[in-house]
Amino acid sequence: MCSPFPAPVGANLVFALRGLAETMQGRRRASPLRRPGRVPDDNDIGWTTIERTQGSPLQAMQTPTANPVLDKVRRALGRGGAASPTSPPTPPEIDEHIARLVYSAIGLPELFMKRAADMKMVVEAVRIDDLVTRVATFLKEQGCQAIMLSDTPMLKGLKAAESLKQRNFQATWWSQMTADEAYEYDAGVTEVDYGVAETGSLVIRHRPEHGRLLSLVPFVHVAVVEPKVLVPDLIDLFAALKRDGTGSGVTMITGPSKTADIEMHTVTGVHGPNIVKAFVLS
Repeated sequence: MCSPFPAPVGANLVFALRGLAETMQGRRRASPLRRPGRVPDDNDIGWTTIERTQGSPLQAMQTPTANPVLDKVRRALGRGGAASPTSPPTPPEIDEHIARLVYSAIGLPELFMKRAADMKMVVEAVRIDDLVTRVATFLKEQGCQAIMLSDTPMLKGLKAAESLKQRNFQATWWSQMTADEAYEYDAGVTEVDYGVAETGSLVIRHRPEHGRLLSLVPFVHVAVVEPKVLVPDLIDLFAALKRDGTGSGVTMITGPSKTADIEMHTVTGVHGPNIVKAFVLS
């Protein structure tokens, strides 16, 4: 067999590898952790065995629990010995005036509209009686013909799909179409579950009547925002999600889809809608 190394170097490398293999085999045979019934003690630094929950013998699998280098750092900082893997550190409490930028629920619609507009979202206040008419006018201005709508209470109550059909749109409820068909539509019209005033973000919890493709696939996304779903900031949003659940997933929309990963040039509409219109009910 030909070796890429000169003869002396090749021979030394073979002997070194063979010696390393024999050493590792000897350590495995002599390892106290491999003896049946033996529980590791303080001399077995860095390893512990895990017992099965049904009271069967110790598993052969071991998991690291200590790092001698980090333990020395902790002791040097006066923090004691090894950190316990079962007690994660408690995050410090942050004062409200530092954590929050929005302190009140007063004026949330106005703040939301301002922040959303800053994020290049098209925002308009509208009365609920005029909602379907304004949606139809906007969709016509954007040249949209095929429209899909979420099966959510307000849109269903307003018979939005039927009203759009009367205006010569091809309008379909989400429950009446397949996911593959979503790619043939020009716009998606949805309600939102929350609006974050601090960031101007739309938040949607996805579920059977409100599929995620409605707001991700079309070139145009039209969202209807009720004042009662507005929350001051992200702290309130995550509290609401903990209370209400996340459905099959949550989408947070802050303006149209944007990317700048090629030479730092911002391009919209690459990974999602190029136009996001928010109708805020007044």
